[in-house]
Amino acid sequence: MQEAREAFRTAVYDVRTGVQTFYDDLVGHAQNMAVYPDEFTIRETFLDGIPAEMRRALIRDDNLSPEVNTVTEFLAYAIRYEQSARTASHYNQRSSRRAQGQRQPVKVGTFPAKRFEMERNRNPRFVVRRTLSAGHKPAFGSPVNASAARDACYGPGVGQPGPKATRDAPLKVAPPKATFGGGDAG
Repeated sequence: MQEAREAFRTAVYDVRTGVQTFYDDLVGHAQNMAVYPDEFTIRETFLDGIPAEMRRALIRDDNLSPEVNTVTEFLAYAIRYEQSARTASHYNQRSSRRAQGQRQPVKVGTFPAKRFEMERNRNPRFVVRRTLSAGHKPAFGSPVNASAARDACYGPGVGQPGPKATRDAPLKVAPPKATFGGGDAG
């Protein structure tokens, strides 16, 4: 029990494993203690164990307060801080490589194929439609009959106006028939 308390007090944040692992270690050590520490003690130990820059950002930039916010709120903001720091580090390294003239090779075939698939799913010109046969004459002798073309592509009734409600005559919709016990009433 003494070892668990000492391990709780001396738990160390590691950049490679992250703040979530640090918090999990703290809680694991706290559960092994004879008397589980109160929320304030866990929060103080957590704040003392994270890097000073992260602690400063959580308190100053995110307006968190040890007296008001819970340790899980501090944890959530600390995870966000780590993710944004990793993203910033990635783009800083990338821009420094570009400044030095080094470029990272792009894997051929992965991104363009995915991009084409996304375009095909999003762009309506890639939608496959039924087309009129070569010998089909438009209805009523008109060179272009929009309703016939629409019906040929999408089926009859698509795009037709439905019943409208007016101020004098509201739209009446029949309620669905209720059946009880699986049979018809009657």
